[in-house]
Amino acid sequence: MATTIVTTGCIDEGGPYLSSAAPSRGRVGETVELSGSRLCGALDDCNAATGSVTFDDSTAHLAPIVGVTPAALRVVVPPMSPGTVRIIAVVDGESSNALDFEVVP
Repeated sequence: MATTIVTTGCIDEGGPYLSSAAPSRGRVGETVELSGSRLCGALDDCNAATGSVTFDDSTAHLAPIVGVTPAALRVVVPPMSPGTVRIIAVVDGESSNALDFEVVP
């Protein structure tokens, strides 16, 4: 008899993935580069993909996107209070994992 092991919570569903933010801390108005994969959608078509990036400190603050490739997003830290926030990208309706970022005064 074969044994089947089922895991949950770590399934890659093909949505955007964020691997790092450089720098990992910054001030409002500074540019941050988010590295990852599938940042232009499943077809890697940056001209057709739609999306947004938020900096979330219990309130989602929309970050202006100033550059995009399938492996990197350049965004501007939106107006918000200093502290640790979570960065989340949404591409073609699919949410990414969250990255920690520190907004400094």
